[in-house]
Amino acid sequence: MARAAEERAEGLRRYRLEVRRESRMVFAAYLQKVAVDLRLPVACDARTVARWEDGDVRWPQEPYRRLLSVATGREPTELGFMPRGGGQLTSDARANEDDRASTVVDPAADWPDVHRRTLLAGAAAGLAALAGSSTTDTWRDDTFDRLRANAHEIDLDTTNDMREIALRYRRSYRSMSPAKLMPHAFNHLQLLVDLRPGQQTAAVRAGLVTALGEMAVLIGTMWSLDRREFATGEQYLVLAARAAQEAFNPDLEAFVLGARAFHEAYSGNLSAGLYCIDNARLVARRGTSGTNRGWLAAVASELHASAGDQRRCRELLEVAADCLSEAEEGPWVGVGAFNSAKLRAYRGGAMRRLGRYGEAVKELTAALDELSPSMLKHRCTALIDLAETHVLARDADQAAIRALEALTLAQRTGHEASMQRLRSVHRDLQSYAYGVGAVKQLQAAL
Repeated sequence: MARAAEERAEGLRRYRLEVRRESRMVFAAYLQKVAVDLRLPVACDARTVARWEDGDVRWPQEPYRRLLSVATGREPTELGFMPRGGGQLTSDARANEDDRASTVVDPAADWPDVHRRTLLAGAAAGLAALAGSSTTDTWRDDTFDRLRANAHEIDLDTTNDMREIALRYRRSYRSMSPAKLMPHAFNHLQLLVDLRPGQQTAAVRAGLVTALGEMAVLIGTMWSLDRREFATGEQYLVLAARAAQEAFNPDLEAFVLGARAFHEAYSGNLSAGLYCIDNARLVARRGTSGTNRGWLAAVASELHASAGDQRRCRELLEVAADCLSEAEEGPWVGVGAFNSAKLRAYRGGAMRRLGRYGEAVKELTAALDELSPSMLKHRCTALIDLAETHVLARDADQAAIRALEALTLAQRTGHEASMQRLRSVHRDLQSYAYGVGAVKQLQAAL
């Protein structure tokens, strides 16, 4: 028997009808395919979907929660499910959740002043702010105190200023070390929380919540991609997704799903990453940003290249190029930058993954000629892709030369994922070219 309306999984129903636009039977078939690909011990049919949507099952078992998260790109709680016991998590329960999350990985050694417990408390405060709850004051500063006291006075000009600051931080990711950017990015997110979006007019609320989501995805990106600390990054991707949905911003929601696709694929689950990126591209159709659709297509091409699907990879690269030719109404909602030069770098990286080394060298070399000197992280990634291509082509000297160039940039930006890749290049070179020419210089540098 169907439960009361407030107990139903309305988020799941809306996702099925508004994003997938499918009947329960067709949606169940989609879920079953995802489950098979992920090797999850579950069985889904139309009746299973009906029981979820009608509230007969308030908190699915773990394999089903994992399935729903990957298949929709949203957390179970975002879909309308609640843990057993019902209602919102208490403050003590949230604290316990934060304690468990904060002990997953020790704080990074080069971020001594950024404490994970404080950051995770900021994520929890952000979620509370979106729910209209009061938040715990994490930062004590006279300016912040004044803004809190006058939260009701926030106007559209101030809101636009907050979004402009968020845009500058996101663009700064192209070249700034996370060690330097993280504290300031978090400070701005905390300010947005303390402006209490839930107490503002609809227009101001939408702007503040969007900026909050943009800062959350930036912080989540730094934790996940720069530090490879996925458990911490996930806290912020959840916050960013909630903010995007709250602000009815499909472009931001799609970008967050694209970031989650990276998160899944590079934490070892390529199938889940492919499903996340497919969902991201579906959501992006409701948005207005061609740049966003282009970036998502490029990410999808990379994941399909990793899966060995050359035909689909090339199709998506063409889609990305077409999307970039569309006129933009405003700044890209993403982190860093995405343009034709970056797309060329994606193409080169995809060709490397597909084993087409000559084509990869050509595209990556051209991309380096086109990428702006200010795009340090993007140039570093292209150089490492090129070094890895030369390793695979058994050109040790060129591989070491490009790795040395990348090393300089990786040290400047503090990008740990790049450092890990460079160490891998060095290990591969040692196996057959130790102590020869530039390889010896790379050995000394690392």
